[in-house]
Amino acid sequence: MRVTERIGDEYTQWSNGDIILISAPTGSGKSYFVLHVLLKYIIRTGGKLLYLVNRKVLKKQLDAELKNKVIPELSGQGNLPIAPIGNYIEIETYQSVECFVKKSAYDSIQKHFEKFSCLVCDESHYFYSDSNFNTRTELAYDCLCDQFQSKLHIYMSATMEQMSQSVLERATSNFQIAGKMMRNGTQERIKIYEISNDYDFVDLHVFETMADLDWLLINAIRNIKEKWLIFTDSIERGKNIKDEIVDKILENPESKMCEEDVVFIDADYAQDKAATDSVMQVAEQECTSKKIIIATAVLDNGVSFKDCELRNIVILVDDKEEFIQMLGRKRISEEHLNLYICKRDIGHFKRRIASLNVVSDFYEKFGNDLYNSFHVPVEGGQILLKTPYEVTKKMWAFICSWGWPWGMEQQEKVLHKILESRGAYEAAKKLCYSVKGVLACNSFAVQRYRNLKSFYAEMVEAISADEWAFVEKQASWIGKSKDDCKDIHRECGENMKKHYREQVIEVLERIEEKKNQEEKKYLDKYLGGQEKTELKLFIREPVKRYMNVIGGAEGEIDYRKIERRDGGFDATTFNEWMEWMELPYVARNGKSKTTIIQKIENTNL
Repeated sequence: MRVTERIGDEYTQWSNGDIILISAPTGSGKSYFVLHVLLKYIIRTGGKLLYLVNRKVLKKQLDAELKNKVIPELSGQGNLPIAPIGNYIEIETYQSVECFVKKSAYDSIQKHFEKFSCLVCDESHYFYSDSNFNTRTELAYDCLCDQFQSKLHIYMSATMEQMSQSVLERATSNFQIAGKMMRNGTQERIKIYEISNDYDFVDLHVFETMADLDWLLINAIRNIKEKWLIFTDSIERGKNIKDEIVDKILENPESKMCEEDVVFIDADYAQDKAATDSVMQVAEQECTSKKIIIATAVLDNGVSFKDCELRNIVILVDDKEEFIQMLGRKRISEEHLNLYICKRDIGHFKRRIASLNVVSDFYEKFGNDLYNSFHVPVEGGQILLKTPYEVTKKMWAFICSWGWPWGMEQQEKVLHKILESRGAYEAAKKLCYSVKGVLACNSFAVQRYRNLKSFYAEMVEAISADEWAFVEKQASWIGKSKDDCKDIHRECGENMKKHYREQVIEVLERIEEKKNQEEKKYLDKYLGGQEKTELKLFIREPVKRYMNVIGGAEGEIDYRKIERRDGGFDATTFNEWMEWMELPYVARNGKSKTTIIQKIENTNL
């Protein structure tokens, strides 16, 4: 179902002060509804729409649609007034609002927003999901709530769960600021439109560990007819993945892919020409000529790939909201999409919790100090400013004419700790922001850290009982059942076994050049102690991982011989490995502790 179909003509009944929540999958026509349906109504009723998005590249896409589709469409309808489109709609980013609020006086803020009759917050999960690396998200949210409190405002996203809670809590509660009633929200003023997700077009695949990503990269290079989009969970990992892919391309002279077919895109893409060109191409054409794109969350929102050649997506994040947004970059089509996820072990989530503890410890120690610093004395007692944004208001300037003795002690305590401790400084960067010289905690950031920590603890407990628990969790995000996961588990095992066999074969069949002649490095020759030790180092990991996949018991195979780093192996040990891996190689011991390895031809293995 499309958003336009779900809403019908109900938008004509929306009125000032209404809050509209639209929770709908990516590609279901949320922006189409605003630009092609709602905007016409806004124009007819003499209003003006402020359309906010969370990424510059998404703004570029919407600007292009406005210019190339919406304006010609409006021009062809004679019953609409003819005027510059800027008279009826402005498309901006949330970040531009944040910068404007930080540097502007309250009068200027009011003057800027009073020209708009309607607010559309597209990808509105931004306030919550981006809050840990852009702690000013709350500043924009509070400003918009204040400036549009008596106007129509619309929140849209494919991942509305957290934002819906925040919007509903604020809209349905009465709160006062310095004795003035700012809003009296009621459920009647909130209208919710929901469309369920359909992921039947997604084929889910799993790889065991991050080390096994290498197998996927090899497949990406081999199959040049299909494109790949790899979403990484860090800039460093993204750069490493790109380097690994390029190295594999250069190592294979027969590869039909070249270095220029691979691009890495992060928030600093403007500093790299190839990345900039790719972003512009996606924004304008909704596709790219690149065969493999590695990206951070900069491409996780709003951007659309309507490209039938994009058939493979790898998602390395462990957060549901980011996961759904990243998957949504590929628009639904008749072609099935291969989605690859990492199994993750218990250690991954323990490390996540450890990193979150640094931030949560800071908040536990200093959160109340920042919170209490916004208690303002008024006649007959004191009152709490509900949002730090309120410091921009005229009434705040009036109160502060006395100075700010009631909040300075708490503020100074926090600032002192930040200045003296590197750890406190790093934690504060993920929680705090400043407005008009006042330090505040982003409540979205605090809530997100709490939610992540709770989720990671849940995964630690679940994986302790079932190593596939995280796979089942991610599968549930796209509507897959436990029975589906059994098939996925089985497929993963077969793929990994194949991959580990290929790794061992590649080593054993290695060719080296000696005296201008090529000869096999390890086969059909007697190997001494040093050569056997070298060979074991190359094949030890794939052999060990293969055993883990098939679940070989310790009594059936001696894991100590695999784990031991010193020394090589004897023929009996090597043959055990080959038998377990069903590989056609056999070893025989020679004189002076040497061993010869040969390939078995015409084997049924």
